[in-house]
Amino acid sequence: MSMETDLRDKILGNAAVAALIGTRMYPESAAYGTALPCLVMQRISTHHTHSHSGISGYAVARMQITALAETPEGRIALGEAVRLAIDAFVGTQGSFYFAIYLADTRDDYLDDVPVYRRQLDFEVQYNEPDV
Repeated sequence: MSMETDLRDKILGNAAVAALIGTRMYPESAAYGTALPCLVMQRISTHHTHSHSGISGYAVARMQITALAETPEGRIALGEAVRLAIDAFVGTQGSFYFAIYLADTRDDYLDDVPVYRRQLDFEVQYNEPDV
């Protein structure tokens, strides 16, 4: 399993999130015409930590979870459900031990689609099990 898969499972395993989107969570982008509301998850960056003896087996990724909805209220509800599902989570999910903290939130509207968007950036600290 990957860190992204286990993080996705954590988010979709939350009853409030699942009630809003079912399993409509996509990697990196949602195709035009995708049913809303939905989530998109992408890795923004990763810092792999090291010690004097080499790789530490610990990493910190900046993961962006984007809530897409037809209304501002839908965007807010889905974004808040995601925040409550994973912000300040410390524990095991699947193969990974996580410490997850919300770092930033932004709202906007995409005229050309049209869709309301809330982007939540999380600092995701995790162990690298293969190291």
